[in-house]
Amino acid sequence: MMLVGEENSTSINLKDLEKISSRTKLLDKTLIFAPDQGRIVTDGAILKALTGGDVMSFEPKYKDPFDARIQSIFLMTNNAPIIFTEHNGGITRRRVLFHFADKVPDHLIDEDLKSKIKQEIPSIINLLINMFKDDPIKAKKLLEAQRGSDEAIAIKKKNNHLLRFASYLETRKECNGLEPGKKQDHQKAHTAVYSLYRLYCTYFDEQPVKQAIFWDLLKMNLKELKNKYPADKRHLNGAWYTNIYLKND
Repeated sequence: MMLVGEENSTSINLKDLEKISSRTKLLDKTLIFAPDQGRIVTDGAILKALTGGDVMSFEPKYKDPFDARIQSIFLMTNNAPIIFTEHNGGITRRRVLFHFADKVPDHLIDEDLKSKIKQEIPSIINLLINMFKDDPIKAKKLLEAQRGSDEAIAIKKKNNHLLRFASYLETRKECNGLEPGKKQDHQKAHTAVYSLYRLYCTYFDEQPVKQAIFWDLLKMNLKELKNKYPADKRHLNGAWYTNIYLKND
């Protein structure tokens, strides 16, 4: 807020984003801040529209409703990651996670920290301008790198059982690995990736996704884990095989 100006900032509760009258305060703001949100489970539709520059509806008091786009940075603090129920990658492409895990010891807490930082704002702005003056795309690349960092992946794994499952797998160049579907014979469950996934969900008491959408979700999660080769499958000798293998197999 110090960087963009308090007049260009506003805070809002995530639940209020669902109300077209409450989100009118977001118009013409550069920074939108949602502080200290509790445990949240959402499909992320409003957040995707907000951060993606999509058309949103607004209804100010005593005025006619209208549609507009929000062009701003959305910043949120939370003690636990949001659980997103959407599986199309829209949130993954937008979200950048930073983990602040270290508590400041009581004897090191500086009550004047905010005022000290405020005095340094001109220098901070100059530093940022000079840091990216020759390559303005560098800032975007740094955010993209953080989006796929080990730190961010570790946070996402806490609320994404498919990502955790995919972390036990790897893709290889040769396409002669696990079968893509499931096995009716439980003795051969370890040879088919969806059967393995169902066993994983049973063991860890997770609700499995349906087989119809499993393959696309698995491909997306394997990609997020930076596997060298895209997940693929082929027909060989009358059967389907993938290039997905159990690690150390």
